Amino acid sequence: EPPRPSTRVNTMEQGSRSTIAEMRGLEPRRLNQQLRGDLDWIVMKSLEKDRNRRYETASSFAADVQRYLHDEPVQACPPSAMYRFRKFARRNQVALTATAAIALMGLLATAGLAVSTVLTWQANQGLRRSLYFERIARADRESSANNLSGMDQLLEACPVDLRDWEWRYLRRLRYKSRPPLHHGGALFSLALSPDGGKIASSSQDGSVTIWDTKTDQELLSIPAHKNNVRCVAFSPDGEWLASAGRDGTVKIWDAQTGRNLRTLQGHRDSVHCVAFSSNGKYLASGDKQGEVKIWDATTSQAAHTLLHILRGPDTFPGHETQVNCLAFSPDGQRLASGGSDRRICLWDVRTGQGQCTISGHKRNVSGVAFSPDGRLFASCGGDFNERGGGELKLWNAMTGQEIGDLRGSAHCVWCLAFSPDGRRLATGDADENVKLWDVASGQEVLTLRGSLQTVRGVVFSPDGQRLYSCGHDGNVRLWDATPIGENEDEGCLTLRGHSGQVVSVAFHPQDPTIVGSTDNHGFVKLWDTRTRQCLLTRDTRHGEADCLAFSPDGHRFATVGADETLRIWKTADGDSIQRSTRLPSGDLKVAFLPDGKRIVSAGRARAVRIWNAESAELVHTFSPETWVINGIAISPDGRYVASASLNGTVQIWDLKTQRPVVGSPIQHSVGARTVAFRSDGKQLASAGMDRWVKIWDTTNWKLLKRISNGTGAVMSVAFSPDGRRLAWGGKDSIVNVWDSTTDEIDVLRGHTDEVQSVAFSHDGGWLASASLDGTVKIWKMPRLLESTGQANK
Repeated sequence: EPPRPSTRVNTMEQGSRSTIAEMRGLEPRRLNQQLRGDLDWIVMKSLEKDRNRRYETASSFAADVQRYLHDEPVQACPPSAMYRFRKFARRNQVALTATAAIALMGLLATAGLAVSTVLTWQANQGLRRSLYFERIARADRESSANNLSGMDQLLEACPVDLRDWEWRYLRRLRYKSRPPLHHGGALFSLALSPDGGKIASSSQDGSVTIWDTKTDQELLSIPAHKNNVRCVAFSPDGEWLASAGRDGTVKIWDAQTGRNLRTLQGHRDSVHCVAFSSNGKYLASGDKQGEVKIWDATTSQAAHTLLHILRGPDTFPGHETQVNCLAFSPDGQRLASGGSDRRICLWDVRTGQGQCTISGHKRNVSGVAFSPDGRLFASCGGDFNERGGGELKLWNAMTGQEIGDLRGSAHCVWCLAFSPDGRRLATGDADENVKLWDVASGQEVLTLRGSLQTVRGVVFSPDGQRLYSCGHDGNVRLWDATPIGENEDEGCLTLRGHSGQVVSVAFHPQDPTIVGSTDNHGFVKLWDTRTRQCLLTRDTRHGEADCLAFSPDGHRFATVGADETLRIWKTADGDSIQRSTRLPSGDLKVAFLPDGKRIVSAGRARAVRIWNAESAELVHTFSPETWVINGIAISPDGRYVASASLNGTVQIWDLKTQRPVVGSPIQHSVGARTVAFRSDGKQLASAGMDRWVKIWDTTNWKLLKRISNGTGAVMSVAFSPDGRRLAWGGKDSIVNVWDSTTDEIDVLRGHTDEVQSVAFSHDGGWLASASLDGTVKIWKMPRLLESTGQANK
């Protein structure tokens, strides 16, 4: 290729370059600058070997020179990079071909490595998730077996980035759970206010109840419809609550006062579902005749205008039978409806026209829900009356194509809800379970057990940390996955300080802030529950201190230990006020009679004895038992003493007649461990190694109720002062509290070893438990509800 003039000048001899510069009236150093640029490209264009790139004529060449002389833009320009590359390629074809082949091989290798890396990463992620779900399942099983340490080890092994709702829920299981909210009558649906502060449930008895989710206090009980309230829904601002009734009406209520604002009429039959759009513009309702109505929700509270009746033309017939469920898309533009005709219909809310009909369910469609981003929607259903297999499906919300078929319930799946982040899907079914699913993989993550009958409603809190459910058992249940705070103490007060295993606990009979405990190293402690500080410690110096009992006035407390010595102490300062009294060999259980003047003892000596609390003289010995006595209880009126024996017998002794009560003994299949009288003396509870808690009528000593403690022997039982609760603890490390008014059992987890003793405070507000794990836990008891449904203060 010919060199550019500016380049040629630079290569000339000094003399020639000076001559040319002199002819042009320039300095030699400026000659190169004048040639560079336009002149270079005019010359190079005229010398171009490619005919298509040269000047077409001499005139065009001259015209370009004239443009240069007049300081106008010239047509000549440097060749493009692609042009230069093509010329270079023609000159170096062989070398370039080899280089390109090597580069291509490198590129392919890099691409292959990248694809392999991505696939390996995806496979590893899939494996990590599978292992995570496996650990969650195992942790759930360990929790069910009350192996809390095993559960904790599995949870700690879960990768931090994968820990989701189910991990936080299991982590919180060792902490005290809140009891269910009892509505009464079978519940059909559940709704949570947008701020999460209120929860509403609808009942078979026609009522709607609203609770405060922070305090569990009942705020409103509304007699909403003549009979079944099939569905409830809060408006997006939380000011209104809509209810759908079997009486064929939709009613709008003031969520603050419970005042009826409007009754929407027009349905020809029972209304089964109601829903507000997320933007608050629309209210939809569906009935038994297959009709869906959309109402204008932006008008005044006194009127809701009917906008559309969604029963499309012949080309889009809508539903043929009962509409069971409704759900608005997150943008409020579409409405999904599901019915007993096995169809899911998608509607344009603004026009009321049908968009598409989705057929994929083999049975009734009972629930639909859009994902928070609106890309997916889920549906559920099954046979309402038979064991035909539950159905749960995921769909593409834009195309209506099925993208997942989730299986896991033998009966109908009644309800479903997406978590706010869209990663989890909760369902409730006729198998009495709430199940949690991973949306991405379609895998069942966790089964939440505790409901007594069919689950009909599930809803996540706005922050996604709590899940509520309701069902035919009439209860609203909270499944709590709130992260545990650093200073949170397992939902209870934990008293630590015993060097050994704690074997006995008792509340002061007058002051609920004072509790006493004993351990197997012979130490006796009194605690202030307000400060968690130990008020005093006494060492019996004779091994295990097996039992502690306060006198009725609380001024004294008695202990007995492995040395079989009865000691009576002043509660105020812990000083001994009486000489220690040696008990018969093996007497390790003591209790004050209600008059405070006598003490009862029993134990391995196989007899029940009465002692004078002042003189320590033996008053009376009941006929010896043939078996070791594990526990004793005194009736509130001081008439009866009950003893639980190793052979399973519970013997009742009459202190007046000093004879066994006719009609007893009460029997367990194997060793009876513990007994307790109710505060009115009308009932006696007993329990033992057969894992049954039994309640007896003391007027005829007949069995009233028995409750299974299937996971372990029961070591201690206690009635609350009002007699409405019964607590027990045992070898499974769990404390159970049975509410006689609701027949519900509240499970208190936290101990990591056997629970040896339980006791209520005199006001019933607190429950203490002592465990072989070396701790005493003080549990706050929730307020009981009166028959009116109002909370006890």
